[in-house]
Amino acid sequence: MAFVPYEHFNVALFERSPVEYFVRPQCGVFLVKSTIDPCLKVKVWWTREGYEQLKRIYPDLPAFEETDWHGSFVNGRPLVNSAVPVFTCAGPERPRILFRVVHDGQPHDGMKARGYGLVDITPINFQILVDKHLRWSSRHLGPFLSATSCRKKARRMVDVYRRLGETGIRIIIFKTSGPGWDHKAQRLFFVPLLGKYLHSRDYQSTAHMETEYLVESHTPPESIMKINTIEDVKLEEVPKMRKRKKDDSTPKTKEAGKSTKRSKDFRRKN
Repeated sequence: MAFVPYEHFNVALFERSPVEYFVRPQCGVFLVKSTIDPCLKVKVWWTREGYEQLKRIYPDLPAFEETDWHGSFVNGRPLVNSAVPVFTCAGPERPRILFRVVHDGQPHDGMKARGYGLVDITPINFQILVDKHLRWSSRHLGPFLSATSCRKKARRMVDVYRRLGETGIRIIIFKTSGPGWDHKAQRLFFVPLLGKYLHSRDYQSTAHMETEYLVESHTPPESIMKINTIEDVKLEEVPKMRKRKKDDSTPKTKEAGKSTKRSKDFRRKN
């Protein structure tokens, strides 16, 4: 496998959970909920001083506007570190191949991120984009694809999609380097290490994330080694849980049931 050099860059780190503004009134930068950005559904609220602090580190920030700090909010994620280093997965730690499980319900045949061509990663939004992607219930338009280095996990994902009634389930096996890869635009991240960089214990200790990788943007078609197609299974044919057998437990007798009922004539005595 061709050697892929490491890349590192700095990102802004925000508190993992929202806090009320009065808890951190001295903080000049917050992430707050907003409908302005349909993909992120958050915006940066910052004072001019907070903006200038970040502008010195990230000169490509857009120009400050007075409306950026107008308006009030109750809860937000305050900035806790202006610059933390993040490293891509490269060198000898980079897996040679990865597995990605896709189905017919995913856009772009599952080979491009949901937000492909719509979402740009910046030092300010990197953390929130990772957080949203790794939330199982989230289907936001993000810039990442998930893959795993573990065959067993890929098979477990197949079972999950089957139980959800998905069709056209496929396991895509692809190389992580070679023709078609642009490692500046298609960066690879190892989730447990992202947990270390972004101060998230969940990403480091959650079992299903132990072998998870994030691919930025898309997986090049040239890198695909094999596609295993899984036979579709109708939803009604997949049992959600084991049915109780008749002899699993001793049925309650009618008399036993009566013994637990309170008599109509019962009155509590003081």
